[in-house]
Amino acid sequence: MIYLTRDTQRHNELGKAILNVSYLVDGQDLDAIAATIQRVIIDGNDDKASARRKLFDKYLNYPKVNGMLAGEFIYRSIVDKLKEAPE
Repeated sequence: MIYLTRDTQRHNELGKAILNVSYLVDGQDLDAIAATIQRVIIDGNDDKASARRKLFDKYLNYPKVNGMLAGEFIYRSIVDKLKEAPE
């Protein structure tokens, strides 16, 4: 994952964790962007892939955590709340 940086950015803890497993490139530096794409994507030198998979499993793998996709979890939560509501 390539993340183009800016001067004014704020991140919560998950955002910071994602940044730690991403390749940070100045969004104004086209040569650096091209070099990172060449090295990581085209040449396949993604040294952070394993760390990203671990982060995904820990924070973002909804089927593993909830037994269903995020959209299904949200849908079911809404349906359950509507069933509880008095008519």
